[in-house]
Amino acid sequence: MSLPNVIRLPAVTTRLGAALLALMPQRAAALKSGRLPDAPDFIDDMLIAALVRDHERRGRLDELTALHDWFWTKGQVAVQFHEFAETRFERWFLGHHVAIVAALRMALASDDARHGALCEIGCGSGRVLQYLGHEFPEVPRMVGLDLCADQVALNRRRYAGERLEFEAGDGLAWIAQRASPGWIYFVCGGVLEFFARDKVLALYRLLASRLAPALVAMVEPLADDHDLGSEPQSKVYGAENTFSHNHVELLRIAGFDLLSRAEQRVDGQRWLLLVARSAACAARATPPGGTPRGTVQ
Repeated sequence: MSLPNVIRLPAVTTRLGAALLALMPQRAAALKSGRLPDAPDFIDDMLIAALVRDHERRGRLDELTALHDWFWTKGQVAVQFHEFAETRFERWFLGHHVAIVAALRMALASDDARHGALCEIGCGSGRVLQYLGHEFPEVPRMVGLDLCADQVALNRRRYAGERLEFEAGDGLAWIAQRASPGWIYFVCGGVLEFFARDKVLALYRLLASRLAPALVAMVEPLADDHDLGSEPQSKVYGAENTFSHNHVELLRIAGFDLLSRAEQRVDGQRWLLLVARSAACAARATPPGGTPRGTVQ
């Protein structure tokens, strides 16, 4: 549940916001449901900060999904964040996370299925999708999804003439309506950390069932103390109150086979690099009497 514009308010301001929750219950309820003004004022910021802290304390950050969606859908707020985050492309992606591209290339080499598109969920400024388009010319379509319509419009202008498609909206809903079996799904830089465990699992189950065969490649952050071997549940962590998901477990539950897994530490943040293939996809690549090629045993 990340709201970068308010979560760093001083503690005293957060306490004032907690008092305002009691004094302005209707306004707080409107904020919680995602009904925010075009230009939230300081009182709104205090109320939002208090809502986040209160739900964090009670372990119910999943109840603030509408508020979260507002932040990432809101025009200039989200565009400014993506502009700031674009500097990470050179430092983080090209400097470290690009290792996921080699892992994905190996998965494709061991896969008999034809992949008609690569879909990046949470594409932001589009820099990573542009890079992937150059690296995988054999994939016919490159589709970038982002909640922010203004960012999508900016991307369409910026990459006009390139073979990149950009769509605005909720990623899970768009994929359920528009995607086809055989796609590759790519997530990078911290996207699924903003969504509750149930929504992430619903996405994986959709990909492994109606949209199989499917490949998933991701670079997602993890909490330092999240033991993926003994803690299957997600946990809230960090200054932004985001979710550290056990993607290894969630993909297993949904019916994926793990192809590669690695970890990195970049600027003090722990990252999981993972590629997985739906079981239906793995079955296509299984020789008679053999095991799926590329599957981690």
